[in-house]
Amino acid sequence: MGLIRILRLSRPHALAAIAFILVGVQCGIIEPVFEQAGVANPFTTCDFILVLLAEVLIAAGGFVINGYFDLRADLITKPQRVIVGRDVSRRQAIASHFGFTLAATILALIPAWHAGRLLLCVLFPLAAGLFWFYSSTYKYQFLIGNLILTVLAFALPLVPFMYEVQCVDSSLWSMAALGAFPLAEAFQKILGVSVALAALTILLALVNEVQRFTKSADLGANSLPVRIGLKGTKLVVAGLYLVVLALFVGVALRSLLVHYDEFGYLFTPLYLLLAMCPPVVVSMLAFLVGDQYSYYRFAYWALALDFPLLGAYLLLL
Repeated sequence: MGLIRILRLSRPHALAAIAFILVGVQCGIIEPVFEQAGVANPFTTCDFILVLLAEVLIAAGGFVINGYFDLRADLITKPQRVIVGRDVSRRQAIASHFGFTLAATILALIPAWHAGRLLLCVLFPLAAGLFWFYSSTYKYQFLIGNLILTVLAFALPLVPFMYEVQCVDSSLWSMAALGAFPLAEAFQKILGVSVALAALTILLALVNEVQRFTKSADLGANSLPVRIGLKGTKLVVAGLYLVVLALFVGVALRSLLVHYDEFGYLFTPLYLLLAMCPPVVVSMLAFLVGDQYSYYRFAYWALALDFPLLGAYLLLL
């Protein structure tokens, strides 16, 4: 029973979206590179699953520790759904964070050993430390907390790729130099996924700050709404909404122009314009038109839909 409550605190819907995106990157971007080259991927499925689990556990620990430090604010914004201090004790929350971090580091150690780069597993406790300091301190400082979340989101799909690169032997690098092993192209695509995740994450974080502000739950935080007011924040966030939309539309147009002579070339433009853009537009309208907590909450969850949609896109590539 206690484990189920801790799992609720770790936001399983967000963890599922993270796993979905990582599987999408692996199956939709990385594996086709090896299939095209006609060689087996030295970074095995087992290794990938271990890295995926490690990243999910770090995120789970981050959500748990965030719930621990967010207790006072949650009692104001969502008192009926508070878990820490009721269903899960504060001590259990701290222990869970350390347990998730330790388990993630151990899991990441095995594929790091296979890749011959044990230092790779150090990335996971470092990320856990960033989550801790974000939740305890930086979250309440002007833009610093948002930037930390953005960096963590940006790094999410790059970590398995770092393991992947370390497993590639010299013969495959020779093929890459000759253009028969398009690893650089895969890196560019993963970088694009990282940029999309980072943009969506900072936008989601700012929408969440406005949610808290309308409920007077900042509790001394030096957030963007506190610093420049609600109207100024709406202008900044509206600009970010437009940046995200421009990013999706730009990628759709580029795909249309570059891959027009390939089979299925319409898939990416249509998916981005008809699946990825509508939640952003709906979220933006709710955010800009509304002036109550319920509007901002709706805007938050509408925007959050783009994370699983991004994972679905990668799997369908």
